Amino acid sequence: MEEGMDRVVSLSTEVGLAEERMLGADLVREMVARKERGEGAKRIARELGVDRKTVKRWVARMTPAIV
Repeated sequence: MEEGMDRVVSLSTEVGLAEERMLGADLVREMVARKERGEGAKRIARELGVDRKTVKRWVARMTPAIV
């Protein structure tokens, strides 16, 4: 191998990418509960390892509409 050649290595993580796994019911409940406590979608997403848009979408689906 040539010296000085950079290699890109993909490390597997415990959480993994959200696109590579289905969200479990526990994870969805955790997102909704945190949002109801006033946490922001960006913080929730970062701490749970999902995209912020995923958090917003699931919170909208699981929160009853206020009419």
